[in-house]
Formats: sequence, structure tokens, C-alpha cells
Amino acid sequence: MISRIYFQCLTCDGFITTRTQISHGLKQELHFTCPHCEANSKLVLLLDNPPQVKISFNELENLIYIESGDIDEEKSLVVNLSTDFTVPDEVRNKELYSPFLYQMNEILKEAFGENYNPEKIEGVMGVSNIEEIWKDLYKAYKFNIRGNLLQRDKIIQGQELTELIFRFIGMFIGSERLTRDMDILGDFSRSILQKNKSEFHRFANDDLLPNLEEKINDYMEVFDTFFSNYQEFKQMNLQARLEVETFKNSKVSSTNFKRTKMIYGEVFEILGSNINTIAFLNNIENQRKYDEFQSEKLTYQRYLTIDKATKMKCFEGNTSIFNIFSLEYDSKLRNASHHKWLKYNESTQLITYPISGSSSEKITLSYTEYLLKTNNIVMALMILLSFELGIAFNLGFRLNKNPL
Repeated sequence: MISRIYFQCLTCDGFITTRTQISHGLKQELHFTCPHCEANSKLVLLLDNPPQVKISFNELENLIYIESGDIDEEKSLVVNLSTDFTVPDEVRNKELYSPFLYQMNEILKEAFGENYNPEKIEGVMGVSNIEEIWKDLYKAYKFNIRGNLLQRDKIIQGQELTELIFRFIGMFIGSERLTRDMDILGDFSRSILQKNKSEFHRFANDDLLPNLEEKINDYMEVFDTFFSNYQEFKQMNLQARLEVETFKNSKVSSTNFKRTKMIYGEVFEILGSNINTIAFLNNIENQRKYDEFQSEKLTYQRYLTIDKATKMKCFEGNTSIFNIFSLEYDSKLRNASHHKWLKYNESTQLITYPISGSSSEKITLSYTEYLLKTNNIVMALMILLSFELGIAFNLGFRLNKNPL
């Protein structure tokens, strides 16, 4: 469904016709530039009473609503908007364009081939109210760690938080991708158990379980930062879920870079700090103690403190495992995100940053690609959490606190 609404820019007085592909969820937030003067503008649509679409007037920025009868159609410029799909440059200001009809077909062909089976794509868009599900899950988690079990139980209704987190990850990533990666990791852990069960349990009892609640808290906090800005990130979530890149000649509609620019670096930090689990298990897989590495120079304590950019090198020979976590593990982008080196051009939607702090050589990527990379590294962190929860759950770990 396309919602057609008219506005006037408060900066240049130009008329704007927004054609918005309506998304799922309770609201749709879009940050875009005026097609006349490129002034930053914000539109929020309320979708809690479908099929009605309402404007959140108190959240409008640089826009004033205009009745259709008061608009000068000849002077008004069209802007096609979507929070689920990119929009090609050549049709950004064209009438009769549907992001869903055109982009969806392109994405599905890339993911499933030219002659894809429509039955295979059922549910491909994911859970429509994923933001609301996350808010409830995060709220229940916070009530649990604070010991407010009455409020927690109103949300979880007798269910176990460990299982709810795992289920949520499946909803967000997609069951097919999660099953594939968890099967690889499951084979990995079963192989280790067969080779050295006692060392596996030593790792679990000495390292994983004592630190697990703190690790989970780090994960949940960075996930909440991500979902607090999900209206931006959801624009590339479908492509991340299906592991395709079909955006080369198109751009996202909403560009709230100020809110998203630090998030890749934050997720990288958490993934780099917790990838130890894989490194230690890989040591056991290679007939060593969990805290002994192939290089004698790399001691347990040294590994804990080395640069996060190099933390995956010790298991890069295990390609099936390495590929799950290294896809978007980009230390140069992390440094630029973390140290605020990212420079954003609103007109071109291009981000530039130095290869290193002292380098004059620059890297350029589109904002669209940045959103995709952040989705991918969040999914890698979710898979790591799922793997750790699976190990711990089988050893009796449960997140739910019980009444005294």
C-alpha cells in the first residue's frame, strides 16, 4: 500500500508529495531531505489502526501538512519513501513507483534464483511487529535482573527467558539461516565433546558459565541500542536476512545518520570481547587445553587483551566457523565508527573515513551499505549468543530468577 500525503517545506516553502510504501508495525519513521532545498526533514506515520494511516504531527520536522486541495501539483516534487526497500535514484521522484513490487522481485531473484518457488518465500519478510516483541523481551529481561519478578511474569507468562531470547533471535535472523549456522556450530561442539569431554566442561565451568550473565547483559544492551534505531536499520534487514546485495543503484529513503553512526563500532566491540568462546573451543578441537593456543607467544592472558581486530585469527583455519563471524568484522570501519571519524554527505548518502587515524587514504561506502553491514554484524553477535545459550542451557543454566 502506498500512502500519498502532501507537505510544504518550512525552509524553502516548496511543495512535497510523499509517496510512502506502508510498512508493518505500529509506526513508520522517515528522515529525508527536501527535494527542493535538501533541508533535513522528518515524517512519522502512525499505523496502529490499519488500514488507516495517520500523521504524528508533533513529530514532524521541517514539514507542514497541506490538504490535497491546496497543493499546487505542478510545483510539487514527488518523493518515494520506504523503510523496507531501497529506491533507485532514477525513480526517487517519479509517480507510479512501488518499492515493494520492483525491489521485492529483484531481491527474491537474487536470493532464490530466477524461477523461485513462491511457496518458499512465505514469511520471508519476517515478523511484522519485531520491534514490539523486542521491547517486551528487553523489559522482561530488565525486570528479571532487578528482581521485579511480578512485572517480569506479567510479560513472560511462565516461560523461560533463555528460551524466549533464543526464539526471538530465530524470528529476527530467520529460521533457515539460524538453523544452518547453529548446525555448523552444533557439529563443532559435538566434535569437541567427543575429543575431550573433560576439557570442554572445564572451559564451561571455569570460563563460560561464571561470565555468562555479564556477557548476556552486554549483548542485550547493544541489541537495545540497535532496536531503538530499527526504523533506520530495517531498511536493509531483508537483504541481510536473505544474504543478498541488490542495492548498488539505489538508496535507502531514511537517513538518520546521527543516530546510527556509532552503532557498528559498539557491536564490533561486544563481538570482539566475547568471541573468546569460539577461540577457546577451537583450542580444544585442536587437541589443546582451552586456554592454550597454537603459538606459544599467545598466552591466555595475552589473548584476552590483544587488539580485537586480530582475535579471530587463531581460528581462521576453521573456515566454516570463521565465516559465520567474520563476514562483517571490519576493524577499519569499527575504528572510524568508534572514534567518530565517519564523515557523511547528505546529498550523495556516501560515508568516507580514513584507513587509520593518521592516514590520508580514505575508504568510501554508501549509507545503505553501512546499514547492511550493521545488520550483519548484529546477526553474527546473535548467533554467538544463541550458541553460548545452547551450551549453557544443556548444562542447566536458566536466566529466570526464582522467588526466595
